[in-house]
Amino acid sequence: SNLAEVILQMTAMSLGSPLDFPFIEPPHSGAIRDGYNLLKELQAIRSDNRLSKIGTIMAHLPIDPQISRILIAAKENNCLREIRIIAPALAIQDPRVRPADREKDADNAHEQFADKHSDFLSLLNIWNLFHNVKNKTHSWGRLKKFCKLHFLSFQRMREWIDLHDQLAAILKKQKGFTESSKESSYQDIHKSLCSGFLRNIAVKKEGKIYQGAGNKELMVFPGSDQFKNSGKWLIGASFLETNRLYALTVANIDPEWLIHSAAHLCRKTWANPRWQKKSGQVIADETVSLFGLILSADKKVNYGRTSPKNRPEARDIFIQSALLGNEIQGEYPFLLHNLNLLQKWQETEERLRKRNLLVDNTVLHDFYTTRLPASVYDRFTLNRYLRGLKDQSHLQMQEEEILTRQPEDRELQDFPRKLRLGNHSYRLHYHLSPGDDDDGVTVRIPLAAADTAPVTSFEWLVPGLLQEKVTFLLKGLPKRLRKHLIPVNNSVDMLLDSCSHYQGSLYTALETGIFKLFRLQIGRSDWPNQLPPHLQMRFLLFDESGRTVASGRSLPRLLQNTTVPDTAPVNPGKNTAKKLACWENRLFTNCDFDDLPRQTIIFSAAREVSGYLYPKLEIQRDRGGVTISFSQKKHEAEEANRCGILFLYQLQFSDQFKNLKKHCYTSLSGPSALWLTGSNSRKESSNRLLSFIMANLFAGDLATIPPIQTFNDNVAKLKERGLYLEGRKICDTLLLILRKRKEVLDHISHYAELARKMRSYDAKRYKENETLLAEILPADFLQSGTIDALSGCLRSFEALIIRIERAHANPAKDATKAKQLTPHLQRLKETEKNKEEYQQECRDAIDLYRRMVNEFRIGLFAPEIKKELQVSEKKLKQQWQKIRSNCPGM
Repeated sequence: SNLAEVILQMTAMSLGSPLDFPFIEPPHSGAIRDGYNLLKELQAIRSDNRLSKIGTIMAHLPIDPQISRILIAAKENNCLREIRIIAPALAIQDPRVRPADREKDADNAHEQFADKHSDFLSLLNIWNLFHNVKNKTHSWGRLKKFCKLHFLSFQRMREWIDLHDQLAAILKKQKGFTESSKESSYQDIHKSLCSGFLRNIAVKKEGKIYQGAGNKELMVFPGSDQFKNSGKWLIGASFLETNRLYALTVANIDPEWLIHSAAHLCRKTWANPRWQKKSGQVIADETVSLFGLILSADKKVNYGRTSPKNRPEARDIFIQSALLGNEIQGEYPFLLHNLNLLQKWQETEERLRKRNLLVDNTVLHDFYTTRLPASVYDRFTLNRYLRGLKDQSHLQMQEEEILTRQPEDRELQDFPRKLRLGNHSYRLHYHLSPGDDDDGVTVRIPLAAADTAPVTSFEWLVPGLLQEKVTFLLKGLPKRLRKHLIPVNNSVDMLLDSCSHYQGSLYTALETGIFKLFRLQIGRSDWPNQLPPHLQMRFLLFDESGRTVASGRSLPRLLQNTTVPDTAPVNPGKNTAKKLACWENRLFTNCDFDDLPRQTIIFSAAREVSGYLYPKLEIQRDRGGVTISFSQKKHEAEEANRCGILFLYQLQFSDQFKNLKKHCYTSLSGPSALWLTGSNSRKESSNRLLSFIMANLFAGDLATIPPIQTFNDNVAKLKERGLYLEGRKICDTLLLILRKRKEVLDHISHYAELARKMRSYDAKRYKENETLLAEILPADFLQSGTIDALSGCLRSFEALIIRIERAHANPAKDATKAKQLTPHLQRLKETEKNKEEYQQECRDAIDLYRRMVNEFRIGLFAPEIKKELQVSEKKLKQQWQKIRSNCPGM
């Protein structure tokens, strides 16, 4: 029966011995098994220096090893007085008694000792209540009275006091076992107790059931003060096994105390190692367990320092994330050199759309692996290694070490960094990431100058992608056309050799080349509608500060949805600003602007061309001249210059201009001019008419400020003819057109009234006549038309009058003729779709088709009127084919 005690004593003595424990087969009897388990625990801590010293002390203490460990821990935690009281109480039976006939009284008496967190402190409270009394002797008689009053066993209390005195005598002989004068904390006392009861821990599983060491289920003994208040973790002094396992004398503890007390027995595992930039470490989530119970989970620790076995993995992660991924804080010249070199060739791969220049990531990883010692696995160890180096050149990559091949110069030239179109050079950005919005080539366009960008020229992309794009376009043609271009690769080479690159639209060039080489007619609608993103230019609009404003694959659509801010910071440079300042706040009465810069570059903060400044003439009527300011909006400057130049012309003919103005005002008094004035005042309409006349007298590019010689020549020519006489001719022509319009409107009303009386009124036909009248002479003709273009209105008005009369006489014949015209009118409506994306070549083709349709209409309904254009169904069809060739989406 004493075999377990003998094994424990032998184990305690052997802690100070240098000999290794022999291998012992696991025993089966309970007492021997407990001793064997303790033997294994003690064997596990032999390597711990601190615990080896504890073992040496325990070898000289003639006390149970379990109590010895608690006492030594109490010495370290400065709670020796409390532990010296609690330890002997654990060696005897609980001194509290509950007589069967006075259980309630006993429970009430024991409540003053109870502690809501620990049964160990309940024992301490019993001791303190008896001993901490002033001016009273600690006699056996007093003890008997104390026990009787508080329902305690006198024999057990006496035994407790005797053991306490014996333990005090033993400790007095040991060096360093002195009591602290301060009262110890709950934490210090129970940390010490944990050292002796490591196998008696448990964690709450559910309800009142706890999971103990060795996968045992247990409960707190119902007689314990902790039965109803037990926490998540607890420790017990002993166990009682009936139909269930119960823990006796328990206390709530923090699992962190167990980690400290049982560091030699805890099992640590790590998961999810990763780089943390802020700390400069490879961190991992650490899980600490003791006897199968998890004490701590997901604690972040330095993975490289946890174990030598983990260091190689921490080193690999450090190299991949911190060095190759540039996720490290601090300045490292070798790393900056390597990253710049890698970035340079990564950008080259993006340009060439080939991932075959740089070596793979494994080679780059091996570069650092072979050059950095095994002791480097985080920022601290790297800094320590670098401090001992005089030369870091062996850590710098060279091109021959990271490249699989060197690209040829011609290959790089096909993917330029800038695209020169006209007078402007556009920066290009390349990105190789299929599926991303910015995959392919992105051209950076300053927002302020975006409306002047040559949209069709961007269809050519860059030389390196042109062949792939043309190949895709040819393969996307309908089979009836594609079969004539086989083999496609040869056809692509022939077409590209015959084209003038970046001159107009790529589609137009291909259509012209195919017709020239293969005698094959290709319409714009024959080309595939959807191209891979990298075969379409991506446009990025940015403002003066370099901030991205909008991006997309359609520049016209971007311009339609984006506006230039009214006030934006301008940075033309100090020298340029001085040159511009000398033109501002000066009054000009003549076109003396030969030295005026017509365009001034604006630079962004990154010294990138972000726009232009254009001179803008501002009329100063009260001062009799114009002044100059500068605007970033080209159209705004052109509109202001048009008015400013006309005002300067007006100043050269002050007397004649006054007479012409008076004539215009008087001419608008007739009934035919009521429509022109409309909701505007007569004076305002007169000014609009006068502006129209002046613009036609000085026909030309009024939006551009002319040289002074051109200005003077125009003035001299008009002085010979007379501004008043020429202006009056234009005014009279306009009034004739207005009177003819009034006549047509009266005809529509007259015949509509006749049809109502005859009950043959067709509202749709008369509505069509009114619509046609508005198309012939729109309400804004003074802003958008010229006198030469308006002269043709008289023929159209006359033709409409004839049609109205003949349709009234024979509606069926009019309807038959109208059917011939309907397909062409429908095509004109089709041209209104996506018109914001049409280029000038397309717009010119549509304007000609509109004129041809009008002539065709006149020929149908009024053939007696002399034709200006010879138009037929065949010619209309041919012109429509040209529109389809020049306009996208037709």
